[in-house]
Amino acid sequence: MGDSLCGLVGVDSVGDDETEVIAHFYHVYAGGQWLEPVREHCRALLDHGLYAVLDEFYVGAVGSQEQISEAVGYIRGLGLDPVVVARSWDGWEQETLRHVQPWARQADGICLYAHTKSAHDPSDVNVDWRESMCFYNVVRWQFAIEGLGGEFDTAGCHWLDSMYGRKYRDWEIETTNERETIKCQSQKHKPQQVSFFLRSRQQ
Repeated sequence: MGDSLCGLVGVDSVGDDETEVIAHFYHVYAGGQWLEPVREHCRALLDHGLYAVLDEFYVGAVGSQEQISEAVGYIRGLGLDPVVVARSWDGWEQETLRHVQPWARQADGICLYAHTKSAHDPSDVNVDWRESMCFYNVVRWQFAIEGLGGEFDTAGCHWLDSMYGRKYRDWEIETTNERETIKCQSQKHKPQQVSFFLRSRQQ
């Protein structure tokens, strides 16, 4: 159902709606080496037109209050205006991911989730992984959204054996008759290695 670069999960067609919301949730590990991942991601949002069409932009962050304030200030200094939905001294991506579930239950639209991959461990493989996610989800965002307009409900990178990334086992997306129900089961496990688009569904 998907390949190693841009996996699309097939479900029932959800149709098109010009009035649907486009939102973005971005997780920042402010306690690590966040500068390059944040610069890369924000420049891609601006340079490739995705930020211009966003209706909602949310940021969640982990780190000290000073570190979080510095990272959010940097994002705003680039010309973006996020709503900060999570500030936590410790934790992983669940601090931001937990806000995606209520959004998906209430909104009618498309959501991009992304994170500062490699901020915790800037190894070559993690940097390459992050750059791949940025390219296929942000630089080529129009391709991903076009796929969501048909028979697909999610689009993302590194589709591996019915899941996105290696830690996806702790993050479930269940298709119901009403809409996507999202559960973050893990509170303390390591972060999900994933960025993806999700289309909410409203009957």
